[in-house]
Amino acid sequence: MAKAANRRGREAPPIRPETDAELARRRFIRRATINTTFAILFVGGFAWLVGNLRQTIADRSVATLPTIAFVSRPAWMTDLVAHNLCESFRPGKASSVFDRNALVDVNARLKANPWVSKVRSVRRTFRESAGDTIEVDCDFRTPVALVYDNDSRYWFVDEKGIKLPEWFDADQLGQLLFANGRVNLRIIEGIRNPAPVVAGKQWAGDDLQAGIDLARLLHGLPFAEEVLRINVSNYGGRLDQREAQIVLMTRHGSEIRWGTAIKRSDRIVEVTVERKLEVMKQIVAKFGRIDAGQPWIDIRFETVTYPAQPATQEGAHADGGR
Repeated sequence: MAKAANRRGREAPPIRPETDAELARRRFIRRATINTTFAILFVGGFAWLVGNLRQTIADRSVATLPTIAFVSRPAWMTDLVAHNLCESFRPGKASSVFDRNALVDVNARLKANPWVSKVRSVRRTFRESAGDTIEVDCDFRTPVALVYDNDSRYWFVDEKGIKLPEWFDADQLGQLLFANGRVNLRIIEGIRNPAPVVAGKQWAGDDLQAGIDLARLLHGLPFAEEVLRINVSNYGGRLDQREAQIVLMTRHGSEIRWGTAIKRSDRIVEVTVERKLEVMKQIVAKFGRIDAGQPWIDIRFETVTYPAQPATQEGAHADGGR
């Protein structure tokens, strides 16, 4: 009897039915496990897809060097100058669209270039393929003239006489002097001091600054369109005290004898700058040419003079010249 009682005492307790709360908890755990598994698979698959897509784009973008494009191209910048500038900023080798070092390199080149006064942004953009273009947003120093350095080269300078990096030969002048059919830049020639060795440095010389000041004064004046060069070889009367210190050279090969620098005009002897401009305007209105069809005209004094040539003498002066 005792043994039977012991066997009955060791029997498993009866199974208790699960409550609704326990059933709900079990179902929640099962659903959470399934959802987590699917989420892991989805994230893993998405990461694999993005990685493969990224690698495909990177492989294709490495094939060619990116193009450089300016967000805002200044009005003075001709196609030739824009091309040369872009080539100087462009990375030296092809790189992936995801390669940040390429943008860092372009940014560093921009900041080191004397053309650029401020860099705003450098970023990859899409034109024909992913990352095929590096878009540059920056402020440029503006060239106001081309200076002939007496060594068959023409250099850009800004309003302060800073020598900019680009130089050109005589064959390229036609692409630089004109923009949209109008005079864009003028040449300053006859300066005494050599160009600084390093671009970004100031080109010393009062004669150069006098030429720059006059180039800025003439810029955009319709009646001065025929003036292409500013010759300062006699600046300060260093060649001949009696001759004009600054001479304007026209596209016809003729001369407009301007006189002293606009900031140092001798108003006791020469007429004012304003008067000289008005005389040039009157000559163009009357004769259709700034030189009145003459080899030279002298506008320094109240009486405008010109060569005594019988064939063109009639009406060849604007203000009672001989």
